[in-house]
Amino acid sequence: MTLSLTHRQNLLTALAPIVGAEAAEALLSQYPTTIGEEPVTRDILRAETADLRAETADLRADMAELRTDFADLRAEFADLRAEFADLRAEVRSDIAGLRVEMHEGFARLTTWGTGALLGGLFGGLSVGMALAAAIG
Repeated sequence: MTLSLTHRQNLLTALAPIVGAEAAEALLSQYPTTIGEEPVTRDILRAETADLRAETADLRADMAELRTDFADLRAEFADLRAEFADLRAEVRSDIAGLRVEMHEGFARLTTWGTGALLGGLFGGLSVGMALAAAIG
């Protein structure tokens, strides 16, 4: 319990003639002037310590759960990296296949165009088509 300055002065004035000024001041020094100066009892200290221990245990449990969650995330990211690598390989393979098809198509088109051009020069479209079929 805290004492205001007025209460403290009144008690000092009343007790000083009975026990002496020094003893009265020593007695009043045991009563805090502000809330923050109150003495801590062992019961309060035990209760606060128990609360801190419980909070620490909760934090440790939360940290363990977070570690597990992060390990799971790392595993998922590793799986995703592997899937992306597979997709990249598949896309590269598909692009390579398209390139081959495009080159073959351009080669046929060039052959056909060359045959048609030569056929037009040497006697008609049927000769050009026959030349294109023979070349291609």
